[in-house]
Amino acid sequence: MRIVELAANPPVMLLPVTGIGMAKACIRRAHLVVSTDSGPRHMAVALGVPVVSLFGKTDPRWTDLHSSLDLVVREEDPCVPGQETLAAGRRQPGMTELRVEPAWQAIERHWALFRR
Repeated sequence: MRIVELAANPPVMLLPVTGIGMAKACIRRAHLVVSTDSGPRHMAVALGVPVVSLFGKTDPRWTDLHSSLDLVVREEDPCVPGQETLAAGRRQPGMTELRVEPAWQAIERHWALFRR
């Protein structure tokens, strides 16, 4: 909810959580979806809607959608991707380590590429 407030832009909204049918209807009408590796990401690509996918610890190759509509954003880490192991005494980056600027730049690039 805080993201919507900070955006202060009417087209920016949270997806209603009233069921999968409503989610699909909203995504189908969207111009761009920003999602984690979850249902809305997969629905967006299936419905032909560009999506910027935000990843934390999960290796995006595990759920690669093989679509130019899907742009993955994640923090790079020298650890084996997606494993809960420690490398050099440091845990792998999660969603809290994902920086805003690279995510926003990816959103802008993808928006420019697929703007309708």
